[in-house]
Amino acid sequence: FLIFSSILLYAGGITLNDVFDSKIDLKERPERPIPSGKISYKNALFFAGILLAIGIITAFLANKLSGIIAITLFTSIFSYNKFLKKNIFLGPLNMGICRALNLLLGISILGELKNFEYTIIPIIFIFALTLISRGEVYGNNKKNLIVSAFLYLTVILLVNFLHFTNFKSIILSSIFLIFFSFMIFKPLIKAFKLNSPKNIKQAVKSGVLSIIILNSSIA
Repeated sequence: FLIFSSILLYAGGITLNDVFDSKIDLKERPERPIPSGKISYKNALFFAGILLAIGIITAFLANKLSGIIAITLFTSIFSYNKFLKKNIFLGPLNMGICRALNLLLGISILGELKNFEYTIIPIIFIFALTLISRGEVYGNNKKNLIVSAFLYLTVILLVNFLHFTNFKSIILSSIFLIFFSFMIFKPLIKAFKLNSPKNIKQAVKSGVLSIIILNSSIA
């Protein structure tokens, strides 16, 4: 139930993002589904609502605590897409909170919030990733890349610090974090050297995909 809830809430958030960005996308990304006419604004909004609603319901089918977290996650998803996305600080922070709540959704599987301190990791990582994405249309975001590099390093150190504090072992997590580091830093350095929209987009894409490895290092 929680796996489906996470997938549906994520998909609903992505769809809602396109709904609220449809006017901007008409100028900057005309190939996207709504501005290109592949799907209407009304149908996209309805589809987002269905995905998010079922995502919340499936969380409640797991347990009450998970359902409450899912509602909180929905609130964060909506506030980011509708109000805070363009805010330089609150936008990335809100996106990080969305990811933290998604991790908390998994932590709540037994109806308790043990080791909830791990939720700080996705907040920092997604904050960094969102900073990078701010230059994917026009480029010229070297300052953001430098800040993000330090935040990435903080995430790596924090994972091992929490593992060592809680479980006295960082051997297995370190193996995952080596792959994670390669995946995030290689495109980031390339984007810094040639600060083009294409390279920035690749750095963002690699960052998003690397979340799987980051989650594995936590698990």
